[in-house]
Order: sequence, then C-alpha cells, then structure tokens
Amino acid sequence: HHCLFTMNYADTPVQLVTHQNINILVFDGLFFSLAPLSIPMCIIVVAQNSIIFQNFYKDRNSLVAELFMGIAISDILQAQGNMVLAVTGILVHLKMVDIGVLFNSLYYYMATAVPGFSCSKFFNLVMTLSLTIKIVTPFNRFNTLC
Repeated sequence: HHCLFTMNYADTPVQLVTHQNINILVFDGLFFSLAPLSIPMCIIVVAQNSIIFQNFYKDRNSLVAELFMGIAISDILQAQGNMVLAVTGILVHLKMVDIGVLFNSLYYYMATAVPGFSCSKFFNLVMTLSLTIKIVTPFNRFNTLC
C-alpha cells in the first residue's frame, strides 16, 4: 500500500512527498535504467565513427568525404555526451555522487551532444542535397566523388 504522505502519531508532523522528490526519484531512476543500453551503444558509435573518420580523412579533398567526416565527428560528440550522462546516472543512483552532479552533467550534455545531433542532421542534409544535384546533373563538374 503506497500513499502520498506518511504520518507519525507521536509529536512529529506529517511529512508530504512533494512533486520535487518524486521528480528526482524518477529522474535518477530513468538515467540508471537506460545506462546499460546507452553505454555499450555509445562505445560502438565512437569506435565506428572513429574508423569512418580515419577512412575518409585520406580523401578529405572531396565534398562527400568532408561531409562524412563532419557526420562522424558530430556523432562522436553526441555519443560521448550520452556516455557522460549515463555514467553520471549510475554514480548518482549508487549514491557515489550527489544528484546535483547529474543536473550539472545535463549542461555538459546540452553543450556537446545536442549540437552534435544538430550538426549531424545538417551534414546529412547537405550531403543528400549535393548527391541529388550530382544525380540530376551528372555532367557538371561538382566534386562529390569519394
């Protein structure tokens, strides 16, 4: 039986569970629950995009290679921001650090992962447009080849 308040009939007043306390519990548990999925995926994304960046760095003079490198760097930024958030979520849940560290890691996430996500979408859009132009006008000199 769960209730929203507890009452001690001695001389202690009623202690209410506030919305803020519930939000912190949900917030803390959410990041802890997603961490076992997030961390391995982030490691795979960083490794995969490092290989992609290294592969296209050799031919960096073409537009498509530069766009693939931009996408790879953007995805690495996004993955490392997610990884920091997941590791911090575990540390907070295990009570190794205060919940404030998790809130501060959200600032780091917003400074790295969110721009990484937006830049990745932008680079994908530019690559799609450039390859579409290349397909529509195949005889124009437009350096999109890898």
